[in-house]
Amino acid sequence: MPQRASKLLTRDAAGALRADLKSALTKVASGRTGVASLLHQIERVAKYVAGDHNAALGRTKTRQAMQDLVKNHASYSLEGAGLGGMGWDRLYGEVTDARNDIMHTGSEAVLAETRTKALAAVLLDALLGVAREDGMNQNHNCAEPLKLAHVMVQHPVCVHLWQTIADVRRTMLVSDFSVLPRADRKECEDPQTWQVLTADDLASWLGTLDQRKGKHDPRKRKMGMTVKQAKERGLEFRRARTERECTPVQGAWNACEAGRLPLLVTREEPREASEDGNPNSVLHLVGIVTAFDLL
Repeated sequence: MPQRASKLLTRDAAGALRADLKSALTKVASGRTGVASLLHQIERVAKYVAGDHNAALGRTKTRQAMQDLVKNHASYSLEGAGLGGMGWDRLYGEVTDARNDIMHTGSEAVLAETRTKALAAVLLDALLGVAREDGMNQNHNCAEPLKLAHVMVQHPVCVHLWQTIADVRRTMLVSDFSVLPRADRKECEDPQTWQVLTADDLASWLGTLDQRKGKHDPRKRKMGMTVKQAKERGLEFRRARTERECTPVQGAWNACEAGRLPLLVTREEPREASEDGNPNSVLHLVGIVTAFDLL
């Protein structure tokens, strides 16, 4: 297996850096932030790859370390690294120049953003390779299967019964979430299942009749309700599908009816033995997988 560029780029670091880079890429693509935030995340990756907290994209050592990272862990992405015939060296150089030139305007600004997003897409694949520890090892023809733990969004934001609808709506809009897992699982009708609230169901409830009264409640009044009150008035939660974090992505996908997503990822952890002396365990929610996470 090829050596990493630095000891700082551990599997855990690669996974966390990839999650932050993906989040920044999403925000830039949706127009919620400028390309500067994406460049910041690329620079964070460079510092860990080079093993130097003062590393800059344009330094020779940094450039070589980043190239080694991609060649060792995502060589398959190089051919499609960017724009018509632009290889890794040129793409990296263009992004570095864009980072150093804050005066880009007009079409040059558009090109700079496109190139930066292309570079980020290649780095996403490379960081995933480090997190999986497969790389381009010629001594092992079979790479470790891609598991849910490799692609899931860790520590997902949940919806609580005590929250107001306005609070939940704001969370979805600001963070661009289309689904939130329900945190109060013990209060569900079936405590053994997980539930989720989707943006579609929330939007539908905000515009429908109060099922108890048969008439419309003003939107402003609905916003002030708690999730528990809204649920009593017809807000729908959907049953979610769950899998363990060690489950291979392909296996989870094959077992999934029509690839139904999102998927909640759980971890089984032991707890104190029950009164009858039998060991017991509890499942904790540790992640969520959406279609975007599988791209």
